Amino acid sequence: MQRIRKDFSRNPNIEATFKQYDAQKGAFTDIDYSRDDLTNWPPLKHLDRLQQWAAAYTNSKNKHYGEDALYENIVKALQHWQNVNPNCRNWWYNQIAEPQLLGITLILLRSGKKQVPQELETVILNRMREEGGDPAKWTGANRTDICLHWVYRSCLERNEKDLSTAMQLVFDPVRYTTEEGFQHDNSYFQHSVQLYIGGYGDEVLKGVTQVAMYALGRHQYRG
Repeated sequence: MQRIRKDFSRNPNIEATFKQYDAQKGAFTDIDYSRDDLTNWPPLKHLDRLQQWAAAYTNSKNKHYGEDALYENIVKALQHWQNVNPNCRNWWYNQIAEPQLLGITLILLRSGKKQVPQELETVILNRMREEGGDPAKWTGANRTDICLHWVYRSCLERNEKDLSTAMQLVFDPVRYTTEEGFQHDNSYFQHSVQLYIGGYGDEVLKGVTQVAMYALGRHQYRG
């Protein structure tokens, strides 16, 4: 988790986000949480801002470092997300974007002055597990992206079994295949035979190198 925190450590300016925040509800007034758009899903902005808040709260160089008011806002905003339970018609947001952001946010907050209430954190981790998908059922970049939040969740839960599964599966796409993934001519297929070297190809390499950096010198996994 130290390596993951270092990877996502930021010193963001979060002043503008306060103007759109309703502290009583734990919601942002400019977000319609009922939207289920296939692209640019509006509710995801809530989690983007929460990650920025977590970064500010845990960064000693930020003016809001360790601030009680910011901590209360973070907890209320996390609880609001659980209460409204946003859902997108595009599975990618539900099984990749959302659990990744939640995992990173919780890992950052573990180093905070105050911890997220245990009951709330457990509910969020259960949501990530139950709705975040199974990497074994996917290929290519989709597999590595789901493995990433499995790594985040497993670290938070100290879940050795799921961490081992994620570590074994995340590197599997780095091989030549005639199905989805790296082709023998070094092109990249995703969504059947569609060329995606600049999209999914880039994404799978980013995910694999992220996990390799986190685990370097710590574990040896053999698939």
